[in-house]
Amino acid sequence: MLQSHRNHPSIIIWSLGNESGCGANHEAMYHWLKREDPTRPVQYEGGGADSTATDIICPMYARVERDQLIPAVPKWSIKKWIGLPGEQRPLILCEYAHAMGNSLGNFADYWQAFPRISAPARAALSGTGQIRQLKRPSRTAAWAGPTAGILATRQTTGSSA
Repeated sequence: MLQSHRNHPSIIIWSLGNESGCGANHEAMYHWLKREDPTRPVQYEGGGADSTATDIICPMYARVERDQLIPAVPKWSIKKWIGLPGEQRPLILCEYAHAMGNSLGNFADYWQAFPRISAPARAALSGTGQIRQLKRPSRTAAWAGPTAGILATRQTTGSSA
């Protein structure tokens, strides 16, 4: 994939996948991508709180105040991630607005967790559309449903954004 897409102008971040655990293979893929293309960040949400296989902190379904102490892959709260000393990676809330059943709401809690951030300021990212067309003729193609996230950088001491 990297060899065939590395010169495409819309490829801005490489992804190691989605919801597939984390282990030695993810670490190896991360380091291979960084060697082959050091110009782009690599993102992986499945690594949990301590993953080094990502250039972007991107927790899926993160809680604002409380850590999720899942034994295999712990997830820290948004406020804890933002307050980590020395952490310079950006934070993107992966699927923070993903609704299943009657679960959509409490967005104010998420936005209040980011009171002051440096540029780029609070940004809602959303979109839908085709994400991959299969090469061989097929009746199926992969589609991205509605997606959303909050992009944040490190907290600053300025006035609220």
